[in-house]
Amino acid sequence: MKPGLFGRFVALVALALFVQIQTGCTTPGKPRNLNCPAEIEWQVASEGRITRFECKAGTHNNRAALIFWAEIENISSEPHRFRLNIFLLDENRAGGKSIPADRGSKLDAGQFATITVAVFHATDPDQQVFVTLKTF
Repeated sequence: MKPGLFGRFVALVALALFVQIQTGCTTPGKPRNLNCPAEIEWQVASEGRITRFECKAGTHNNRAALIFWAEIENISSEPHRFRLNIFLLDENRAGGKSIPADRGSKLDAGQFATITVAVFHATDPDQQVFVTLKTF
């Protein structure tokens, strides 16, 4: 990514997060099972719940990365698609994934999904992290 494009991307993500925070469409939601030394701020959509969250430094696809595992539950009565975003505030890096990955499918009510998100070129799990889970 070109240097100018990265700055625009970060500004756009910050603006999207600000709008999401101001509209009140998310609520805090620390997972029941947490195994990550990071200082984490949570914003979780009311339709979902993060039931397990873990992180560790390692390699993913033969590249150094900070690897996150999350278990997501759809707690609403309707099927939904979710997006998990992880922002490493100390290193100015981010990663994310859609749940489920298939564009046409949704997570049924009461169903769980486990995903892995790798943030490349980041190796310190003990830092400030911002995690969002939203529906779309």
